[in-house]
Amino acid sequence: MLSNSIETQLSTSELFRLFIEAKKPELWASTISKYRSLLIHIEQSELASIPVNQVDEKTAQRFLMRLSKSCKPSSIKDRLILLSSCWNFYDIEPNYWAMLVKRMKPQQQQPAKPFTKHEINMILDVFSEYHPEFYPLICTMMQLGLRSGEAFGLRWRHINWDNCTVWIGESYSSRCFKGTKTGNSRVLPLKGKLYGILKEYKKWMQPESEDDLVFQMNGKPIDNSNFVKLYWKPVLEECGVEYRTLYNCRHTFLSHCVAEGLSVAEVSALAGSSKATILKHYIECVANTRVPEIF
Repeated sequence: MLSNSIETQLSTSELFRLFIEAKKPELWASTISKYRSLLIHIEQSELASIPVNQVDEKTAQRFLMRLSKSCKPSSIKDRLILLSSCWNFYDIEPNYWAMLVKRMKPQQQQPAKPFTKHEINMILDVFSEYHPEFYPLICTMMQLGLRSGEAFGLRWRHINWDNCTVWIGESYSSRCFKGTKTGNSRVLPLKGKLYGILKEYKKWMQPESEDDLVFQMNGKPIDNSNFVKLYWKPVLEECGVEYRTLYNCRHTFLSHCVAEGLSVAEVSALAGSSKATILKHYIECVANTRVPEIF
């Protein structure tokens, strides 16, 4: 680590570039991209040339105002937290970025609206007719409540046909394979229609190895942005369904689980999220252990 006197003579962009290099060994590629995105903002502002020891509260406020013109409130806070972490990493005081973070008021967000069963069936019908190669993917995401990356990282060896279960412990995003968001794996039931759909899909795919990815795009891992642009968004438009993100498949499954009366503990286990997270986003739960058929 540099001495404090040398650090404070660097510009914020120079310091943050060093910070990225220092943190790189412990970060996922997707996380590093967020650091680099912030660096672009820094390099396009006055912070590109102002020495760190001359960054005062007014300078920090001006950068905050700059971010507010192009970023969502949640993204602004994330970026300020990264700058605060940089200052803490190099023991630089005062940390005006931390002060700004503390002053930011929590942003109330309207809960995501789950798809209705009618909307689900319309979406699946369009995929089945026009994009049958991705029909099993959407069925899987809807019925298992997977995060997009978990579905993209699913391999044939993760499916236990004899026990009718699916192991979820690997994901794919930002061109790299990694663990799940929480770092924990889980085993989900594979029953009903989805079992038959995936069985038939495997026959059609004829994988060379059990290590092959279940879902692919042109023989390669699925890129979320490309899939949404080329397939997901057009399908929702074709259905006349209000646009919601691909992640909403997960939200839909969990919302229907709650509506069917599964307990907080059961929904937490299916989601691979903490009970606190389930309570925060899926408020009313009653006793019923039946996992619903989504389509």
